Amino acid sequence: MELAPSNPRPPQGGAPAAFPPRLPPLMILLAVVCIGVGLFSAFLSMADLSAMLTDRDLSIEAYRDRALLTYDRKLLPEPFSRLPRTEVSRLALRLGEDRYERRGVNIPLSLLNLLLCWVLCTGAMGALKRRDFALPMWIWACMANVPLCALSLSVTFILSREVMTHLSSDAAAALSAVSKRPPEIERQAVWMAIRLYLTTRALVDAGWALFLGATALYLQRRLPHPAPAR
Repeated sequence: MELAPSNPRPPQGGAPAAFPPRLPPLMILLAVVCIGVGLFSAFLSMADLSAMLTDRDLSIEAYRDRALLTYDRKLLPEPFSRLPRTEVSRLALRLGEDRYERRGVNIPLSLLNLLLCWVLCTGAMGALKRRDFALPMWIWACMANVPLCALSLSVTFILSREVMTHLSSDAAAALSAVSKRPPEIERQAVWMAIRLYLTTRALVDAGWALFLGATALYLQRRLPHPAPAR
């Protein structure tokens, strides 16, 4: 009876292994970052969905409570931190109403973000476990999240300007009553705070998009290429 060799030959013309015996440290680092950010973003999307799919009054009151908690912890940025607590509560209720009325835009974005976060985390976790499907899924998730960042930023920019156009006068009047300065000066301070928020959000989204694009390029170079058949 003929014995099988102890070291069988690899199949001729077959695809090579998708992963080396030991994963590169850079790939491990990229996977950990993608998993961490993906889980955090998915948690935020689920929180937004939970708030927007509940009763209208409960959603608005929950938004006000979060704003008051931020105010009590001294985390509200200038110039809104100079407002009395009652004015913060009143403005937060109006912001909550506007946010709830625009849930038709925010709900699809949150669902799409939740789906892409799941794909991103699944691909990155699969890569750490050396699953064959992981690299293509991870690359696809990175590339799909780039336009989502641009879309989310565009929606945030448009909605923020619309909301503050309606509420900047009330906020400026409340700040003017506290500081005794003209409302126009306080209105400019409000708009400067909104521009700072949008600029920071744009920088964060741009940095995340660049990170995802660089990750996708790195992973594409790691994709296995079938050996030519002999």
